[in-house]
Amino acid sequence: MNINELMGILNGYFSWNKSRMVFWDLLPKKGNSNTTERIKIIDRFIKQFGKTMIAGLLADREFVGDDWFNWLLTEGIPFCIRIKGNVITTNARAMAFTYEISLERPQ
Repeated sequence: MNINELMGILNGYFSWNKSRMVFWDLLPKKGNSNTTERIKIIDRFIKQFGKTMIAGLLADREFVGDDWFNWLLTEGIPFCIRIKGNVITTNARAMAFTYEISLERPQ
């Protein structure tokens, strides 16, 4: 059984030494949560506290996916999600690159 947890930066309440798990779901399966499960847990938070209480969402690299990112963007929820170094993405000029390459140290 996995636990899908929501830990984010709450407006006016974030402190590294005082952060707490706010909402969670027990997932009766192995592996990562899907977009529907993630939206469900954030919707629970929004119903309880309101969207204005979300300053941002921090997530590890298991919380990825086009549908998930598009939902966060559509809802106006700022996010910072760690990705694997070999993921191909685009920069502000729409040029493809990997973070693995962009973070290499100059020789």
